[in-house]
Amino acid sequence: MGPLHSRRTKLRTITILVSLTTLITNILSLLLCYQFQIPTNSTTPWEERGGDSDGGEYGRAIARHFAFYLHFANVLSVFGVFGAVVEHALSVAIFSNYLLLDTILCSIPRFLLLFVLHNVSSTLCLAPSNPDTSTPPSAPHNTHVYQSPRSAAVTDPLISQSMFTPSLGGSWAPSSSSTWNESSCSRVLLLVQLTMVAAVVAGTLLQFVGALQVREFARCLWREDWKSVDAEEIVGIVVVGDRVPYVAQSQSGLPVIFEDAEEENWERKA
Repeated sequence: MGPLHSRRTKLRTITILVSLTTLITNILSLLLCYQFQIPTNSTTPWEERGGDSDGGEYGRAIARHFAFYLHFANVLSVFGVFGAVVEHALSVAIFSNYLLLDTILCSIPRFLLLFVLHNVSSTLCLAPSNPDTSTPPSAPHNTHVYQSPRSAAVTDPLISQSMFTPSLGGSWAPSSSSTWNESSCSRVLLLVQLTMVAAVVAGTLLQFVGALQVREFARCLWREDWKSVDAEEIVGIVVVGDRVPYVAQSQSGLPVIFEDAEEENWERKA
């Protein structure tokens, strides 16, 4: 009884943790979907804007449909939390079936999203187009009387700061070793992609294992419920005075054999 009770307690703890984690994750994902549904310009209809060139309206439609699914998932996650706390077998079974289906169905769009991000990230490390660095940019047209740089620096502190302070963002300045490096950017993006792939695979496996544990806890609760129902179906032996007791039967009609103190007393009297 000890090992079985400890295993049952462990499965119940795992079910509570999995259901709470799933509920919190779904709520955060739902809030994120609501952020994606906010249009860039709510005063102008999408038809008058001629559509979003970046596919924003299409993304908002996907977020809106995914939000409906998350509402349904939140309800089933509440079933899991409720069933684990009060040890209700049907609620835990419903949550375990949802978790298994969610693991299988959501694994496909997760890996598709990784594939899309891989294709998009290939354009992020393209070196920016460098302008012609042979000649500096032409000075803006000025109607004031010409002054030498030193005299202008004395009269105007802004000119002094702009002409005698090295510019950090000058596009015509010669490039140094600390500027954009396409190879280092590619290495960083590769590490990010590998981390995302590992996170998706690990999350999918953990969700699948957690769903199996929740399902096992539901089976334990079902077995306990069936045992209690079978015990309630048994009709005990009734001894009234010296009369012969009737044969005990279950509701299925089969005889039930058990020992009882009343039966021993009846045998002695016989």
